[in-house]
Amino acid sequence: MEQVGIDRSARVGVSDSAPEPSRPVRWDLFCRVIDNLGDAGVCWRLARALTAACGDRVRLYIDAPSALVGLAGCDPPHAPGVQVYGWDAPADAAAPIGANAARQPIDAQWAEASIAAFACRPPEAYLQRLARREAPPVRINLEYLSAEEWVGGAHALRSPHPRLALDEFFFFPGFTPATGGLLREPGLLERRDAWQADPGRRASLARELGIPATEMPERWISLFCYAHAELEDWLDALSRGHERLRLLVTEGAAREALAAAGLPRLANGVTVACGQLELTAIPFLVQDRYDELLWSCDLNVVRGEDSFVRAQWAGRPLLWHAYPQAGDAHLPKVRAFALRYLQGLGSAAAGPIGQLLEAWNTGRGIDRRWPAAWREHDAWRQQARAWAQTLAAMPDLVSRLRSFCMDRLDS
Repeated sequence: MEQVGIDRSARVGVSDSAPEPSRPVRWDLFCRVIDNLGDAGVCWRLARALTAACGDRVRLYIDAPSALVGLAGCDPPHAPGVQVYGWDAPADAAAPIGANAARQPIDAQWAEASIAAFACRPPEAYLQRLARREAPPVRINLEYLSAEEWVGGAHALRSPHPRLALDEFFFFPGFTPATGGLLREPGLLERRDAWQADPGRRASLARELGIPATEMPERWISLFCYAHAELEDWLDALSRGHERLRLLVTEGAAREALAAAGLPRLANGVTVACGQLELTAIPFLVQDRYDELLWSCDLNVVRGEDSFVRAQWAGRPLLWHAYPQAGDAHLPKVRAFALRYLQGLGSAAAGPIGQLLEAWNTGRGIDRRWPAAWREHDAWRQQARAWAQTLAAMPDLVSRLRSFCMDRLDS
């Protein structure tokens, strides 16, 4: 693996305010799908948000374009201002999706800014051509999201290429003004508030997803977790509770986890009852519809990064199932997030909720932690709403990216 250097004296030009409207920018965005579609989900949202901001144009190079079909809701995937290219990473050849065109070397003259998402490395030949340009693009290494303290010190550091006359800047999404912010497209929170203020929208969504109508009050929980989640004891605790709950089970890994817990594999639209709990299998949702599901639920179990961020904007209680790492290396990330997410909430509520978050990510004691945390649902809901407002007071990821790049392009 090629080693890169970091210039710790070169963390410059990080603005804490949103930029004024400015000219459109042309972006190259490189994405490699590792597993679970999380990288593809973030990159598709980012591409759409960039084009919505100031009329920017994006070329999205992805090694598994089919991963975008379900997220975009169309085949081939397309969005205004976004051109998707099929790319055999790490080869220097790509072709636009939806066009009858042969693969060609990637054009290195078009983009003004180039983003490599989540340690995805652009082709070496492409980088060599960039280095020969009179004015190379601003190169961004978009990192994974973390609430850990060290992220603020690493954000916007310059990394010189070991052999070429090219710099790259580490860009860390995050939860503080010292980081790159969170992905939030214009008008998102206004759409959320309008949805949540109209009970008829949840009823309409229920009909669309095949959720049985009931005259009994019930709370909804969406389940989007990894396949290794330990669910058996938790499901038992839900079924023995004092109120009616409906678990909305997404396609894929969440259903694998249910099968491992001894439940039958559910087809879309099928509902099974377990005491106070009813489980309904729902179909794969395009990104905008998934947002509406999150807005409609009383608790969202989410995983990875994309759904994790969207659940925070929903302003509803969430449980984050972090991407598992060897040696429980993901647990410090969970604890760092819990400290920020629960800050200001009294210990009577913060303690049980934080313990439940930890249990979800160790697979131990979820059933024991659940009753105490769920009793604090009202306080949890108020905290989730306040947390979303705190995040919304800071510039979003696209605003920070554009400001950072424009400072360098126009200097």
